[in-house]
Amino acid sequence: MKIYKLGQDAVTQTLEYPEAFPNIQFFKAQPSGKILAVINSQFAIDVESKERDIDKILYKPWIRRNTLSIEKRIDAYEKWLNGFDEISDLEHVPLSDANIGNLKYILDPFPPHPVVIYPNVAPYGHLPLKGKTGNDDIFYRCECTPVSKRINQNSESIEANTYAFPISEIPFIPTGLSVVGRYALPIYFPACFRWEIQPKPRTDFKAGACVPQFGQSGGGVEVLFPNKVYNRGPIANPVVLPAL
Repeated sequence: MKIYKLGQDAVTQTLEYPEAFPNIQFFKAQPSGKILAVINSQFAIDVESKERDIDKILYKPWIRRNTLSIEKRIDAYEKWLNGFDEISDLEHVPLSDANIGNLKYILDPFPPHPVVIYPNVAPYGHLPLKGKTGNDDIFYRCECTPVSKRINQNSESIEANTYAFPISEIPFIPTGLSVVGRYALPIYFPACFRWEIQPKPRTDFKAGACVPQFGQSGGGVEVLFPNKVYNRGPIANPVVLPAL
């Protein structure tokens, strides 16, 4: 699977659209028309490419649970990211048009792939309930990178159409890869960076439980904030979870 770094214009563009899955959006590269999975509005993955850019991700110091300061972790991540070709010309692809059933597992060997029954219509976004936050509600969000584009510590805010989960989910997602299984994500990229979100009272959210798909169990309780979220106070640096 080949990785592309997003140019600044592409980063800004992706933030204008909702997440299809936690951390994941879909865009079409131009002029090739190839559908790419965009991760955290920072890089894109060509899931059909036979290149192996993602294979050794667990060796990278920025994703490992170690003694690196957040500054050194971000510096190592940015050096890794800058090693990939840059891509800027993208066109948003709604989830209903992304042919999610054709996404392949990031598994070794490559191929063959296990036989998995995919839904005909992507059921993600199963968020039938609506609510407003209370005075002391706390949510969390796990991301794949130490730098967040959807959480802004300077403005103490979170971008609209961002997924998160309630504090009750913490015991079920102790590692970055457990996020993949609990929220039935189609991309095997460990989400090791856990942010704490404390929305101001009466912040709108949608809620539901993730359905099984992509060979993952699902079952995680999740929320989506449809509007921009303002935190009750400063947003702390993320807690680093082990990948495994």
